[in-house]
This record gives sequence, structure tokens and C-alpha cells, in this order.
Amino acid sequence: MNEKREQRRCLGCMKMYTSFDNICPHCGYVNDSPPEEMYHLYPGTMLDGRYLVGKVIGFGGFGVTYIGWDEKLLRKVAIKEYLPGECATRIPGDENITVFEGEKEKQFQKGINAFMEEARKLMQFQNYPAIVNVYDCFEANGTAYLIMEYLEGRTLQKLLEEKKRLDVDETIQIILPIIDDLQKIHETGVIHRDIAPDNIFITDEGMVKLLDFGSARFVALAQSKSLSVIIKAGYAPPEQYQSKGNQGSWTDVYSLAATMYRMLTGVVPEEALERMADDHLLPPSRLGAKLLKNQETALLNALNTSVESRTKTLGEFKEQFLSLKTVVRQKDERRGGQKMTRKKIARIGAATAAVLCIAAAGLFGTGVVRPGGSAIEQKIDYSSGLVGNYKGFFYDDVKDDAKANGINLEVVNTANDANGDSLSDDTIGKILSQTPEAGSSLEECNGTIRVVISVGTKQSQVQDYRGYTLEEAQKMAEENNISLVEKQEEAGNVLPGYVLAQDSQPGEKIAKDSVLEVTVSSGQTVSAGGDADGENTFKMPSLSGKTFDKALKLAEKYGFLIGIQTHQYSVETKKGTICAQTVAAKTDAAGGTEVLVTISDGPEQMKVPDVIGQTLAEATKAMEAQKLKVTTTEEYNDVYGSQYGEGDVMAQSVKGGTTVDEGTEITLTVSRGAEPEATTSAPSSSGRSSGGGSSSSGSSSGSSSGGSSGGESKKKNTTTKKKKKFDTGDWVTAPE
Repeated sequence: MNEKREQRRCLGCMKMYTSFDNICPHCGYVNDSPPEEMYHLYPGTMLDGRYLVGKVIGFGGFGVTYIGWDEKLLRKVAIKEYLPGECATRIPGDENITVFEGEKEKQFQKGINAFMEEARKLMQFQNYPAIVNVYDCFEANGTAYLIMEYLEGRTLQKLLEEKKRLDVDETIQIILPIIDDLQKIHETGVIHRDIAPDNIFITDEGMVKLLDFGSARFVALAQSKSLSVIIKAGYAPPEQYQSKGNQGSWTDVYSLAATMYRMLTGVVPEEALERMADDHLLPPSRLGAKLLKNQETALLNALNTSVESRTKTLGEFKEQFLSLKTVVRQKDERRGGQKMTRKKIARIGAATAAVLCIAAAGLFGTGVVRPGGSAIEQKIDYSSGLVGNYKGFFYDDVKDDAKANGINLEVVNTANDANGDSLSDDTIGKILSQTPEAGSSLEECNGTIRVVISVGTKQSQVQDYRGYTLEEAQKMAEENNISLVEKQEEAGNVLPGYVLAQDSQPGEKIAKDSVLEVTVSSGQTVSAGGDADGENTFKMPSLSGKTFDKALKLAEKYGFLIGIQTHQYSVETKKGTICAQTVAAKTDAAGGTEVLVTISDGPEQMKVPDVIGQTLAEATKAMEAQKLKVTTTEEYNDVYGSQYGEGDVMAQSVKGGTTVDEGTEITLTVSRGAEPEATTSAPSSSGRSSGGGSSSSGSSSGSSSGGSSGGESKKKNTTTKKKKKFDTGDWVTAPE
């Protein structure tokens, strides 16, 4: 048979599948889905002419990681994009990122330089089995990308969620390969700075890989007094809480030892700054870990908060941990022999604006008095044998009291105090929920109460208000809980009464209910192409397909005034770009000409109707009513069931109820009725069969006339598709 089936590559797992449906049969990913967050690249984007971007597989404060496909070497890859949230963002519909101005622009550029430098170094370590392979790095879209090997398996974090703790042999098996390879990398000057269970990966083949080096983070932070320090509570040493802390190989030693402590005990070590004020770190053996005295001493030496008394290198740590001779416990001597006070710790936390993300708990400015939460107004009864109600209290205000009464408040997660996704106000550190609930038996939970901590209330994301009337911009802002106030008018190439500039950059996050100042244009402008008096003329440029920002630059160049009139759906024009203008391109225009533009919202989102069982005419009408295109194939109904009469729709390429772009092509499989019974003709003297059968004597070539005696093939495809290179959802054809 020469019948062909259409194939596409799933952007969730990068496997090919032969189906009209946009749901991948391998992984269940719904292809043609938009990205999870609007600042992520759209699945199907091509980078550097060879790397196909798939769905997001991870993201944090400094970047986004996507599954990808290398078209040149035909292999799955992981694509890491440098995108520090406090320096840059991406406007929806634009592949290029927007970098915030001023000091953050400098931080961003230094971060990119570190990102690229580190990537080039890591590309040299291809033969280090415990380090993830880096294949390529390049700059595009105003940022930098790193191409790594794609790993299948699970993180150490996931393993620990299942097993709670590991024995010493299992721990050594996982950690020693990392120590050996990371020690060599330290010798080149590269430090990881982010070792924790979620950055250690165990492949399906049992290989251990260390992920996600963090030099770009460190360089960005070292240049900043306000940039949030993205670290993991319990795994980060004290020097990482300071933007200019003394970091080196000893920084990784601490984090690796903290990870081992978690593996052996099932408990994350106390936060480093907490320990500097009042160290309650228990030896692993006190928490049930079965390990040798030397191993425990080596671990505790590596966990010293003071750099001066901490084990300095991974080689030294390995030697102590495996030593048969007695290992001496190094006293945790702090600089000047003084303990850190809670007041000093609070100052460090405030100065670095530390945000402890990904791990369960946050740095909440220990001991800082908060408005409305400085004292416990309600006493918790510890004598009843029942769990008290901790909800509404600040974690720092009750944890010590609970501990003194034999209760461990374990922070297991963080959340927003209201619906939202960011940090903001004085609710930070408040206990939002607990397990078990108040009134439960303390004995049944072994004295451990798991709590979720607030990381503040919702923040709002600033939109681009430029080009809109002040009234329209205010409506947009109010939808995001932002109030706009007008500054004095200034001259500009935006129409009079329209927003010319704004104090916060589009994409920037500010506190909910903030007031944002915007500058409104007076409309007076002078330019090279035209002037405000209209004496100079020019040909109006085409603005179609351009962002408003680029159109504004053209307005400044030629001297016309521009504003946004409305939005509309457009199949032809990318979302966020101009799809219409009130003064046509190439029209003669004078300086001061007013031009209103329409911004594309991209294709309208339509719901696919369920047309199975309908006649082709009925189904086509239903699809076209939803602005969808229809193509058909025909099959005998024995494939789907005899209940379908000739001309009925038996299957559709996109499931009913799915939301797709306007103009999406839906393939309907139409019944040809029951397949006619095949007839058999006698073989000719030449040994050939008119129905395509082989010769009875076996001496024939077995060629066929191409059809049965009924003159029909089993399946007929009424459409012809050209083979083309895939992108988001493009089909390719392949012989069956």
C-alpha cells in the first residue's frame, strides 16, 4: 500500500506520533497549548536555526528550562534560558525579552556574561559522568541560552519524598561521584552555589548528575544591593545571604553536607542565619541516622557556619568522611568570637532582601517586630495533649515556645496570604495552615506539626499603557489592582491625551493596590521627517506586524502622532503587534498627522464542536460556524463500527470541546459504508493476479494492478498535503 499517515512531533516529549489529535499518545501533552506563564517562550519557537523549543520543564528566579529538539543531531535536549525576573521580562507575543532600565540593565548584562562564560567552561567537562553535559551556548532574543543533555529519571528530592531517609551506603553511592567530579571543576574556578536535593538527578539507568550551576546568579547578586537572593533555606551557608559574601569551594562543601544531612536524617538543617544566633543543629545520630563517629564528625565540620572553621574543600571533606583515623571536631569559631545577634541577622536579611524560594521555609527577618504581630495575644495550651491552633500566628513568634514544650513546627511549604504569586507585605511569616489540625492528638503525630508559611500577599504585573488614552489605560490598570495618576503633560509623538511614558516597566511586578504615575502627551513634536506645522511631507510607513514600541520610533523618525484605537482578533498578525492603521502605508503625509492603530489579539480562540455521528454536511456547517477549516478522509465503517451509515462522520482529528485557534484545520473521517466483500479471480497463465495476489507457482513477480476486482481501495483520502518542516503543530507525512 502507498497509503500515508500524517505525523507530528509532540512538544511535550519530542516523540513523533501518527494521529490527527493534538493530544500526544505518549505523554498526554496537549500540543498547540500556550505556555504556562506569559513570559515563557511559546512552544514551537525555533532557536539558532536548529533548536525547537517545547514545553517548560522548570523555572525559577533566574531562568526557564524547556524540553527541546536538536534538528541537526536529531536528539532531545534541555534548553536553559537566562531570564532573571528582577532584571527582565518578556512581553506576551514577543520572543525578545525586555530588560529593565538603569542599574538592573547593568546587572542583567553582567549576569549574561557570567552565564556564557560558565557555559563555555562546562562544555569542557563532557567526560565528567556526574556533571550534566553542556553541548552549546549562544545569545538570541536579547538574552542567552544553554543547550544541555536531556535526562530522564527523577531528582533526589523526589526520591526523598518517597523514602524519607537513606542509609549511609545509599548516601555514599549518590554523593561520592558528585564529590569526585565537582572537586575537579572547583580547580577551574567554577563553583556550583546551589547544591540541594532538587538539583541532584538520578537517571533511569542509575547515573547521578549534578544540575544547574549558579555563577550567573552570583554575579548578578554581587552587583546589587537590592536584588533578591534566590537561595534554598537549610542548604545555603551564611555567606550566601549577603550579596558580597565570601564564597568559594567551602560554600559548596556546606550545601553538599546539608544535603547529606537531609538524606541521612530525613530533616533539613536549620537555616544558617538561625544557627549563627542560636545553634540547635543535632548530630545525625540523635535523629536516628546510623553512621560512624568519624562520618558524623566530618559532616558537622562541613556544616560549620563560620568559613574559618568549616572544611574548605571537597577533597578534605571526602578524606575526613572515609577516614579510619580519628577525625577531630572543629569548633564553630565565628569571626571575633562573637555570636550573631538576632538584630544583626535581621539587618543582613533586610539589606539583601533575601527571598528563600523553592525550599519549604523562608527567611522572615528573625526576631523583627511586625505591625499587628509582635506578641502572642492568645495562649496555646501545651498541657492538654492536643495539637494547638497555630494558624494566624507568626512562625518566629511561636516556634521556640513550641520547641520548649517538645513540639516541632516543621515548615513544609510557602504560599500567598491571598491569591497571588509574589512577595509583598507584613503578613510574611504568618502560619496559614497546619497538619494535623488543632484538637488532634499530639501523640499520633509524634509531636511534629507541619505548617505552611505566608510569603505575603498578591503583587500585580504592570502592563504597557503607552499609546492608550488615559481613560483606557486606567481601566486596564484597575483590572490588575493598580491605580494610575497623571503627571504633567510632555511633548512626544503620542497623540494628545494619550499615555506617553510610565514609571514602571511593562512586566515589572509591584505591590497590589499601588499607585503608578504616567506621563500624558501634549502631542507637540519635531522630527527629521516632518514637523508640527506640517510643512515637510513623507510617505507613511507600514506599521503592520510591528510592536507599538517600534511604531513609536517610526513616529519619532517621520514626525507623525500615534495612538492605539482598539484591539481585534487576527489570524494573519502576531498577538501584540499592529494589524491595522487609519492612515494607509505609502500615503503622502505631513508632520503632525494623527494615526490610530489596532493591536492584534492573535487568532480568536474557538471551541471545537463534537460532530461524530452527524452527516458531513451537518458537521461542516458546525465547524464553519466556529471559523474552523474542514478536510476529510474516507474509510469503511468496519474500522469504527457498523452504526455509522455512509456519509456519517466517524472520527475527528481534534476532540470536541478542545479550544483551538480560529482557522485551525480539522480532519473529519467519513464513512463509506460497509466494505464490499472481496472476490477472488482465477490466476492467469502468466502467473499474475488481477487483484494483486502472488503467483500460485511462485515464479511470478507478484505485481498487482493496484486494486481489488471491485476496482476500489479500502481507504480514500480526499485531500493532498505537502510535506513541510515541522513547527508548532505542522504536520509532516511519512510512508506507513
